[in-house]
Amino acid sequence: MTKKPKVSIITVCLNSAGTIEQTIRSVLGQTYPNIEYIIIDGGSTDGTKEMLQKYKSGISCCLSEKDGGIYNAMNKGIENATGEVVGIINSDDWYAPGAVELAVSHLQTKGSQAVHGGLVFVYPDGRTREEKGTGKEVTQELHTAMQICHPTVFARKALYEKYGGFDESYRSAADYELMLRWYVNRVTIRYIPEVMAYFRTGGYSQTDFRIGMEESYNISMKYMERYNGARKEYYLERIRKMRAENEVRAAVKDKLAGLEEEGRRRIRERVTDGKEMILFGAGEYGLWCYEMLQGLGADIRWWMDNDRGRQGKELLGRLIAPCMQIDAKRQRILVGTKDYETEVARQLEAMGIGKGGYMLGTELERLLAGEPDVPSGCKG
Repeated sequence: MTKKPKVSIITVCLNSAGTIEQTIRSVLGQTYPNIEYIIIDGGSTDGTKEMLQKYKSGISCCLSEKDGGIYNAMNKGIENATGEVVGIINSDDWYAPGAVELAVSHLQTKGSQAVHGGLVFVYPDGRTREEKGTGKEVTQELHTAMQICHPTVFARKALYEKYGGFDESYRSAADYELMLRWYVNRVTIRYIPEVMAYFRTGGYSQTDFRIGMEESYNISMKYMERYNGARKEYYLERIRKMRAENEVRAAVKDKLAGLEEEGRRRIRERVTDGKEMILFGAGEYGLWCYEMLQGLGADIRWWMDNDRGRQGKELLGRLIAPCMQIDAKRQRILVGTKDYETEVARQLEAMGIGKGGYMLGTELERLLAGEPDVPSGCKG
């Protein structure tokens, strides 16, 4: 019979009374029989400690004291872990049933030093988006952006002992730095194409977003200094481009955060023209366009996409349909694909949908970022 190695699960928290019970229950409800559960509390004052007391019989180690931030707390958890395998799930998130059993199985049978898996993003309005599928193996693209959903990571403790824990000089992106540190040291990180955890979105402030953006850029550039591969210039260009795009997103988020309801209404009316919105593009940029619409208080009727692999599925509770004729009196399209927006615009116009019937996502970005050169056609 294969030995069941001890798995240390770490949860760090601070004033998490509203969410941590779901986290704890997801750990205690795992089917895996050999779990050590460690909770590091930063000195909560909101009822979190009472919640920890409620579940004390299932908690192996609980420290409650002021700490030096989230990564300092995670490092404390790792130092106290006695398991062969370590998983970290924060107090806003929770594990899928069977996640630990699945992780250990892959670590034992696939010769991996660490594994990661699929993640479900849970939006404030309750809608969910699943980030799961094949082709998620870690590649050199990790030099440009985080490819790994950290709540789904399970790693052998020996990795932390050999390469160190989280770099506490970072406030928001130390998990990215750690994954890159493992990758450049040829750590084997396998992908499990199953949902491993659930992640609540919306928990970060604008300050957190900007800090994370800048730290991720600095981490990428730091590791690119050591990179001698043939695609170095390509990756450097990607990193710079992503930084510029994130600067725009930060400006948009700033604008949305500072808008009073009347200002939000005026921009919403300009964007939607009082019509139902359809979002053309169900990829990453389309999701950003959806976020902008949500920030304005607007919703979408459905998604459209030319990718047949997406058609017929649902995204955030809305159907993804092929490109089709719309009722211009009632409906308007937001083009949520950046790389192909010109081609999509031509496609729409060939269908008889003129400029008043659609708006480009990049135009919406410029409008919200406060740039003056938004085409008049955006007024609908």
